[in-house]
Amino acid sequence: MDDLTAQRVNKWLFWLMITFFIGVTYLNFRVLFHGIARMLWLLPFWLLLTLVVLIILLIIHLINKGEREINELETSLSDHQIKLLEMERKIRLVRQDINQISNLGFKYYCADLLRTLDYQEVKVILNQDMIDIEATQEDGTLVYVKCALASGEILRHQMHKLHYKMLQDGIKKGLVLTNNEFSEEEQHWASTFKIEYLNGEKLIGIVESLLEYSN
Repeated sequence: MDDLTAQRVNKWLFWLMITFFIGVTYLNFRVLFHGIARMLWLLPFWLLLTLVVLIILLIIHLINKGEREINELETSLSDHQIKLLEMERKIRLVRQDINQISNLGFKYYCADLLRTLDYQEVKVILNQDMIDIEATQEDGTLVYVKCALASGEILRHQMHKLHYKMLQDGIKKGLVLTNNEFSEEEQHWASTFKIEYLNGEKLIGIVESLLEYSN
């Protein structure tokens, strides 16, 4: 027997059982049913109509209540899944050694870190030399991010490119994430360009705080 035939047989068996149940119920309680029918027949039409409307409203209320409970359950499950995803992301950040990571891997590492810091709409930009990530703060501010596994002149050159792209697109806020420390000169450039930064110590501190939270 194929699946289609089995489904048809099950459907017919279901309706047969329903018909049998209704028939047996009527035979056993037909006196009661006849009495209820005679009582309803004697009621004024307006009262009968009111009862029908109330029954319909009750059925609608029960259906809506069931739908609300289902929606609440779905929302609860979604919240639980989001929390699991956030925990998995934090564990991944804690276990990753940024000193043993590729430039591309560091971009995705920074993207996970920004999501953990409550940035929204975090998007890794590939095949783009000036910026590595676009992200939005909670207040809606668009931020251009540069992820730099570099220091010294190379890091300053990365900041120059980020600043140029910000001016080109009219972006007011930039952010540099790096595993290295900022020298006084690099801090001066960042302040001049109005670029915030998370360098080695700050980055490690954030990741360590995630480790404490995960424990």
